[in-house]
Amino acid sequence: MINTIKSLYKSWFKSCENNESIFVARITLVNMQRIRAIAFLLIFIMLAMILFDMASIGAGEARENYLLFRPWFISLRLLFIVISIIFITMVKLPEYSELVDKKHHYYMISFLTINLVLLAIFTALVQTIRDDISAYLIGIFFTSSFLYLNRRQCNLVYGTALISMGIGTWLVQIDKGIFVYNMINALILTALAWIASQVLYANRIQEYRSQQLIEQQTAQLAKSNSYLEQLSYHDALTALPNRRYFEKYLYDEWNRARSQGTSISLLLADIDNFKEVNDNFGHQVGDNYLKEISVCLSSVLSQPNSLVARLGGDEYAVVLPDTDLPAAQDTAYQMLYAVQELNQIKSTNIDQITISLGVCSSSPSELDSLPDFFTQADNALYRAKEMGRNQVAV
Repeated sequence: MINTIKSLYKSWFKSCENNESIFVARITLVNMQRIRAIAFLLIFIMLAMILFDMASIGAGEARENYLLFRPWFISLRLLFIVISIIFITMVKLPEYSELVDKKHHYYMISFLTINLVLLAIFTALVQTIRDDISAYLIGIFFTSSFLYLNRRQCNLVYGTALISMGIGTWLVQIDKGIFVYNMINALILTALAWIASQVLYANRIQEYRSQQLIEQQTAQLAKSNSYLEQLSYHDALTALPNRRYFEKYLYDEWNRARSQGTSISLLLADIDNFKEVNDNFGHQVGDNYLKEISVCLSSVLSQPNSLVARLGGDEYAVVLPDTDLPAAQDTAYQMLYAVQELNQIKSTNIDQITISLGVCSSSPSELDSLPDFFTQADNALYRAKEMGRNQVAV
């Protein structure tokens, strides 16, 4: 049983010692906002009570005793008002939790401790009139209900307030039996407030950690989605962008060229007689050639924002933004020669691998369409094949 209680204590209340700077900053900001609301409430209540004191008329022994201490009551209430006004006007509330620093933490604890001590002194004064500790208990209740305090803060705030009330009540309460009774009540309710504060703080930590976990999972999910999206846009064999990405990229660049009045060129390339390589030497050899030709085509490009993509099989596409027809033709011939040089480097019994390229260029207007643009490049590639392959056609 004892071990179970210890385990619950460690798993629950030990979390109240959490020192994560982000969490502490957020908690401090929330506390500052709530303390400002309490400060406004204190000003309103104390002003109302001062007006009541000023309008009261003494009658009987109790009234005479009350009138004797009335200046002290009024002074304490004025002190509450002054401290609240100073806190509201002098302590600027940060806009974001990132701007919270140690001074805000000290402001919060100082205001809270001072007001609870004043309430304890106020309660001691009330003992001169009647056996009542409600003022102290109300302060403890508000603190434990609305503010997030860790264990050290609770020990400081509640301990200081309880000691202050004990000393004050001892000095003014003639009947020590009543003093003991009131202190037992105060001690029990302060202990309950301490526990309530710890529960509130621990729950806040759990909420924070749950929120952090959700944010981490959301970030991880976004990262995974981004990774999957990248995978869906790339060809696994050649590591080039695939047809899906090519179509998206060509669409974006076509619209950009049309809106900015610039040129765009498209090259379509096809490996000549590639089926025979696969049939005669196997798909492994064919895959190796696909990879090497992909590197050749990519190595030629020097234009910014240009793109080489594998459309599927032995078909490639090259998007050249801000490129006119002569420059696009020059790029196509460089690719043609790069593949020819690849054959010279490789010493195999395979016949030379060549490519055919179709080139088209446009400065698109609202009357032009992207499908027609692609068809022009495809027709140019077909002409290059008809011309005997290993050609560039426009």
